[in-house]
Amino acid sequence: MPSEDFWDAALKYSDILSNFAAIAGVVALIFLWKQVRLMERTDKGRNTIEVMNFLQKAEIRSARYHIRTIKDKPVSEFNKVDFEMASLVASSFDLVGIMAEKKYIEEEIIIDAWGPALIYNNIALAEYINARRIKEGPRFWVRFDNITRKSKEFHSIFTPHQ
Repeated sequence: MPSEDFWDAALKYSDILSNFAAIAGVVALIFLWKQVRLMERTDKGRNTIEVMNFLQKAEIRSARYHIRTIKDKPVSEFNKVDFEMASLVASSFDLVGIMAEKKYIEEEIIIDAWGPALIYNNIALAEYINARRIKEGPRFWVRFDNITRKSKEFHSIFTPHQ
């Protein structure tokens, strides 16, 4: 039968091993957490680049240019192309706002790079957006407004292009 010293030593080593296992578990959790955060940042960065590429597509750029040509035109005088271009611009920026709100993209990068375009188009399309909200409800394209508001805060002073 093992002596009392044997059991004391076994208990001591058991405590040491338990502490070592706890420390190793904490270190593993910290490492795992850092890996997950890195993957999230990588995904967010990739998504941000995809959004920027989306906003640079010829059809989206063409629609934004079209809005510049009709910025002072009342909605009551819009033709079919005007409505299509206004809808494309507003829905595109609303999608960007949704992705920013859900933290799928780096919002600050988008606001820094696209803030002036967000602000300009939100102002230029205000009458059209309000008309759509009468039909669709008050939250229609609200993320476009939200990201525009944040862009105004970020850029502080903005005068629309004349």
